[in-house]
Amino acid sequence: MTADVWSFRDFRPVSAGDVDLSGFEVRGRDGSIGVVDKATNKVSASYLVIDTGDWHPDHQVILPAFTVERMDPEKRVVFVDRTRKEIEDAPDVTRAAMRAARFQDRLSGYYHGLYDTGL
Repeated sequence: MTADVWSFRDFRPVSAGDVDLSGFEVRGRDGSIGVVDKATNKVSASYLVIDTGDWHPDHQVILPAFTVERMDPEKRVVFVDRTRKEIEDAPDVTRAAMRAARFQDRLSGYYHGLYDTGL
């Protein structure tokens, strides 16, 4: 399976832009990841920018939309299918890096590798 990591799974409210995820808590497989600082809903270019707080200080991380497994709008929580270690091992996010075309390629390659089962 090769997922389009830059597209949300079948979350109609999110895909339609009806839910603003800014400020939602983000929980990974092994605990809290942080808080959504920004979310985009562009076709094949959707992602979350996460403020990681204390566990990965002075860093923001970008999570491709496909990492979102489910969400609870009432509790304002987004659940992602990655661990802290997997997120921490992703390419570093800096403003300069984000402007470079290679950055999205590197980030895509990293997350595609986590989903590609070779089937």
